[in-house]
Amino acid sequence: MRPFGREPEDLTGVRWDAVTEISLRTTGRGPFEEDVFFVFAYADGPSTAIGLGDTDYLLPRLQQLPGFDNEAFVRAMGISEEGSSVLWRR
Repeated sequence: MRPFGREPEDLTGVRWDAVTEISLRTTGRGPFEEDVFFVFAYADGPSTAIGLGDTDYLLPRLQQLPGFDNEAFVRAMGISEEGSSVLWRR
């Protein structure tokens, strides 16, 4: 996975037209390390991970995707160990 930085313009690296799945990955590394990531999967290459702490602007954009699962997002945010929850599939 290739993490992007904190600025919204870094999302230009997300290949929106090629994304096949968006998930929320959690780890047990918090609270002093980033432990929640949006993961963008592509059929033709490596995934992109963006830390949740960097994404005040991202969640509203994702929620506009047809079929985005807000309930899965809320459930996933309650996980404090290793886990992955699919939020959207093309």
